[in-house]
Amino acid sequence: EGEGHASRVPLLQRLNPGAVTEAAQAEAVIRRQLTLRADIEGNRDAWEYLKGLKTVFVQAERREHNLRLIEAERPEENRFHVTDEFTFQSGARRIRADVVFLVNGIPVIVIETKAATRLEGIAFYDRLGMTLPEDPYLVQRMRKSCELENYLCHPETLLAFAQDQGRKEHGEPFVANWWSTTEEAIRQVEEALRTLGKDPWSRDIKASEEFLEPLFKRFYENLKLPNLMRKTGYHRLAAFVPKEVIDNEIVEALDAIVAVAEKARPRVDT
Repeated sequence: EGEGHASRVPLLQRLNPGAVTEAAQAEAVIRRQLTLRADIEGNRDAWEYLKGLKTVFVQAERREHNLRLIEAERPEENRFHVTDEFTFQSGARRIRADVVFLVNGIPVIVIETKAATRLEGIAFYDRLGMTLPEDPYLVQRMRKSCELENYLCHPETLLAFAQDQGRKEHGEPFVANWWSTTEEAIRQVEEALRTLGKDPWSRDIKASEEFLEPLFKRFYENLKLPNLMRKTGYHRLAAFVPKEVIDNEIVEALDAIVAVAEKARPRVDT
């Protein structure tokens, strides 16, 4: 439970003014986090919480607000802790980590210190605008693009996704219409960004908010359908990225993971 319910409740309220106004709301959010499934789906839900993609319903406004657990823009607003011998329960299993780094009571980095002279590891970072410190035991890579969605934002990917969705939603006769509607939406967003002096396919734009969000909004409006593609679903685009447009950075990252994994040795407690 990290720092425990009592200290996390006011933190949630402070990070989400106007959205989490009552202690009971904050406690409900914490309970949902504590009951995440111990599988890949639970991992995805945890990632969405940390990225601020999960929402909370605000009764006064009768709409959902994105929930913030960590203040990324103003790090000084967060609370940081490091603890050793961190123990927690996962289903029937009791797990102990040697060292854990917590942000606002949430474990975000877990370190095992067994056989410290033989450590092998890999870490991936957002684009931080700094040089990473050298570490002989840790392979470190920093993302070159503004965010992960930049690696999914290509005309070929978006058109392939639209083609697949048109076929699934309405059948083969509607595929051409979904394709052409996507092409038009891409053209409109491209023009809008260029008017603002931005390269629509640059690594430096925030692809999720500046490209994909207005794209799908226009796309579904033109089809006179509710928007079926929100930010929490952008990961689905990965399945439609053609091999020839996969960024070399992704290939290198996957190769690095394999190389580190091949050096790994099973942990033996004594």
